[in-house]
Amino acid sequence: MLPQLGHTAYDDREQSLFLLLYKQLDGAFAQLRTASDLARDIARMGEDRVNLETWMAKSTVHRKKVSTDISASIRLGESPARGAG
Repeated sequence: MLPQLGHTAYDDREQSLFLLLYKQLDGAFAQLRTASDLARDIARMGEDRVNLETWMAKSTVHRKKVSTDISASIRLGESPARGAG
């Protein structure tokens, strides 16, 4: 699990470099922040298994909430809210 997240953080950092080269600064800095946040989370998860379990539980709850919000929107014929959660 953690190695896969590490690759994701690396890919985010790499993508931010390409965005910088294409002078898309807003996207580049947003991508870099995402990579930094993920790297911080990975470091904390590596320190203690409880941190990993807490992160996984939070992630699962968030996915269920977003899925429920989207399902409710579809039933009501609305467009799902962006950034639900």
